[in-house]
Amino acid sequence: METAALIVSLLAVLVAGGAAWYTRGQKLAADRAVEEAARSADASERSADTAESGLELQRVAERRAEEAAERTGVTWELLRTGNSTYTLYNRGTHAAYDVRVDLADLGGIGAGVESFDEFPADHAEQYMLSRGIASTTTSIVVRWHQRQDRADTPKRQSLPVDF
Repeated sequence: METAALIVSLLAVLVAGGAAWYTRGQKLAADRAVEEAARSADASERSADTAESGLELQRVAERRAEEAAERTGVTWELLRTGNSTYTLYNRGTHAAYDVRVDLADLGGIGAGVESFDEFPADHAEQYMLSRGIASTTTSIVVRWHQRQDRADTPKRQSLPVDF
């Protein structure tokens, strides 16, 4: 009987040891699963951040491209070319449409509002401008459309007159 009790006790110890071993393995597997889930969540977050920053970079690039197109599309320059002579240039790479040049109260040849259906790139128009005694005008204003169909919002630029 003592031998049987000893065998049963040894079997109980072996079963308890096996159960403990099995439980330990399960705990390690659960810990690995938790770690893997955390890594996956971190990777997803980084991916989302990367995608978000990628979209933001794309938006910034598009905005810069539009600004560059506006700068190079039509660029106005007013240069003094003589005593009272000024030349208005379109230094850009595109034509301007429905152009209005407001000379305000600057007298002389070409005074008033000048208009052009199209003002091509690298085109120039010459004006003779003079200020009257009461004149306070220090610049001319150019208004134009970027699109030939004039469906866009008109642009406006003030150009200082160097007296």
